[in-house]
Amino acid sequence: MSTSLPSFVAGPQSPPLAGAASGLAIAIERAGPRARIVHGTYRVIAGDRGRVGRGPVRHQVWLVLLHRPSALSWSGRPGAGVTVFEGEETAGKNIEGHFSVDLHECAGIEPTADGTFDLIAVLGPWRSAAVALEL
Repeated sequence: MSTSLPSFVAGPQSPPLAGAASGLAIAIERAGPRARIVHGTYRVIAGDRGRVGRGPVRHQVWLVLLHRPSALSWSGRPGAGVTVFEGEETAGKNIEGHFSVDLHECAGIEPTADGTFDLIAVLGPWRSAAVALEL
């Protein structure tokens, strides 16, 4: 992948969202033997804006990684601390965004963690479909 991470623009790996409702979708790109890049797309329609917190929507997206055998979990926010510029999330309008992040950096997972995992993205009351991955 040639884009520097994290990235918050749509790219060829950005997963599509079905329909026109609020929701999230994620896809995983294998970037090396253990490296995984998570690409995500989210949408909050104007009528649903009150169902998430008052801050920027980008800051409220979470990735949750669950280790199947042990039920250990890791989590992180792809957009934590990232500036949301005026006009990017206009009040009263639909908000759609994208992210691409290094899974290990975002979720704080140890470089030696291995096994089967499930990854989901969460934003307010919405969550993506779980994506299985092996490390």
